[in-house]
Amino acid sequence: MHINIFSPDSKLSLNEHNAPSKESDLVNIRSELAGTWGAMTSNTYWFSNFCLIVSEFDLNNDTVFSIEMDDFAWQTSFVIEGGLTVISQTAALKWQCNRADGNYNRTFNAKASIAHNTKIFSIVVTKQSVARLWGDGINLSAQQYDKQMFTLVEKDSSLSNKINILLEYLTSNDHAPNLKRAISEEKVLEIMAMKLHFNLNVADKSAAFKLTREDIAKLYQARQLVESNIKTPFSILALSKKIGLNDFKLKKGFKEYFGNTVFGYLNNIRMETAYKLLSNGKSVTEVATTVGYKNPHHFAAAFKKSYQVSPSKIRM
Repeated sequence: MHINIFSPDSKLSLNEHNAPSKESDLVNIRSELAGTWGAMTSNTYWFSNFCLIVSEFDLNNDTVFSIEMDDFAWQTSFVIEGGLTVISQTAALKWQCNRADGNYNRTFNAKASIAHNTKIFSIVVTKQSVARLWGDGINLSAQQYDKQMFTLVEKDSSLSNKINILLEYLTSNDHAPNLKRAISEEKVLEIMAMKLHFNLNVADKSAAFKLTREDIAKLYQARQLVESNIKTPFSILALSKKIGLNDFKLKKGFKEYFGNTVFGYLNNIRMETAYKLLSNGKSVTEVATTVGYKNPHHFAAAFKKSYQVSPSKIRM
């Protein structure tokens, strides 16, 4: 697989042959483009199964770039700063900060109008890796995508916590390469699961549970309330009453739309928040209290279950 990025006057090629030969390895390659239009910096992290690309644009004005991939790939891009508009074979789609897209396609050829100061995080997974990791969960037949791109777009989702934690792992010098690779792969799979689960099944879910648009809006409201009340979370009944949706629809709808139970989602947010606080030097006891644990030992056990490392190791 080759990924080519064309500026108005030059070309940047990211080549799958840079991927490590051993699954335990991790390769980081930094590339730069510059011209009268401004500058672009790309940090590409090649794993044996996929690559992660952090692209930063410092442009004089909004500038159009061309992007090509020459083989099957599943990719998702997340706008960390700034914004862009992508014009592909099938649609013109706009993303601002904290918005994500995803697609699975035979080849990819699109133009992107990128705002003058933009930072984008992209995950690119090859067909073979998607098939191995996802099994029968998605049909990857070449014939299905031979003439058109299969695009998954989640216009209103925010993956900022998961993306930022993944970026912290990649850019930190505090973790051994094998640990960095293992945890990064775990986070990539989690993001893949979230996006594919949501986008591939959203139409069927609405029909199966007979959810109205108002019901769906209430599920998103519930998710926001979970995220903003991790120290003193709502019970299911209290959350149901708060959003005006019965507890059955709340529990079933939340699991189907967001790929986790309400309390499973709460636990993930707690652990992600804890990781960030620990990375910033907060004590284990302080972090445990902040994310809603009365007993630091219970917090430490939950954290180690999530990250396979004790919280004290992150703080070091």
